[in-house]
Amino acid sequence: MEITKENGETKFIELDRIHMEEDAGKLSHSEDSRIADSIVDLNRAGTPLMEIVTLPVLSSAEEAYLYLTELKQLLEYIEVSDCNMQEGSLRCDVNISLKPTGAEELGTKVEIKNMNSFKGVQAAIEFEIKRQYQALENKETIIQETRLYDVDRGVTKSMRSKEEANDYRYFPDPDLPRFEIDLDWVENIRKDLGELPQAKRERFRQEYRLPDYDIDQITSERELGEYFEAVAKTTKEYKEISNWIMGEVSRELSERKIEITKFEITAENLADLINEIQKKTISKKIAKEDVFPEMVKGADSATVVIERLGLKVESDDNILLPIVEDAIAKNPKVVEDIRAGKKKAIGAIIGACMKATQGKADPGTISALVNQVLEK
Repeated sequence: MEITKENGETKFIELDRIHMEEDAGKLSHSEDSRIADSIVDLNRAGTPLMEIVTLPVLSSAEEAYLYLTELKQLLEYIEVSDCNMQEGSLRCDVNISLKPTGAEELGTKVEIKNMNSFKGVQAAIEFEIKRQYQALENKETIIQETRLYDVDRGVTKSMRSKEEANDYRYFPDPDLPRFEIDLDWVENIRKDLGELPQAKRERFRQEYRLPDYDIDQITSERELGEYFEAVAKTTKEYKEISNWIMGEVSRELSERKIEITKFEITAENLADLINEIQKKTISKKIAKEDVFPEMVKGADSATVVIERLGLKVESDDNILLPIVEDAIAKNPKVVEDIRAGKKKAIGAIIGACMKATQGKADPGTISALVNQVLEK
């Protein structure tokens, strides 16, 4: 699996193994030191659990975060898991060990268990690296142990000394028969996986010519990328589509905590909104403040909403000319500045005209009419 760091450097993260386990019960201990109670939760006991283990090739907290993000996205794309960490669908343990520069062997490893956010993983690694470094600088011995990360304090704390592999008393299960996988079956599954995240990002880069940041955002979820492409079938304003999805659409989804598949504005209707802006039927300001919210409420197309609310931008010279002449007459000092070469001053006249038309005038038409009147 390949990751790309902030500096643009790419790195391939090799896996050691993927194996199946059976989920065990969960112990929850009282946080009140005066209470010795613990609760055993067996709801997930017996549930199949897939453990994915990397080789010791991750060399920073940033790399660990990027790897986890990439892995989560892959698992979601192929519908292996919803990867909801809060509900226990995904958990993460981290092994951290330091070694002197140039040394071949890694030092004693310390494990941090059961973190429930990738940002938490990153913070825990950063703290643990500093803790171990300071200990080694002070000639202290790093012991093999299991630690927990305290989110509130931003520190790791010891939970128990780490057992060696033989302490777990592993033994083969005599009742499990040999299981051989048909390679044709594997190949058929591979063909049915569909487009994976890395391939999709590269295709978006070539096909839509979007910035890398935009691509990362709109392909972060498979359904979001599909929504983008559905919009792109009706309008070729790819950057505008991306801006709307990353802006108003994502904000609406986040505030209401819904998925894009539950969003009221269909891909066709978002394309209609973007096309109406491009045709200058409405301004972008009106689109964001008036049309978009109304589309969310009623799930109507932009064309229907614009017509119903009377929001169409006015670009008729005959209608706008008297408004322009009135704004010029009421702002003699601004007119003087414009004629003196201060071109930016025209913004005040345009603003006055927009206010007079309640934002329904085409700014380009207004600007042209202002220049036309002043040249007389």
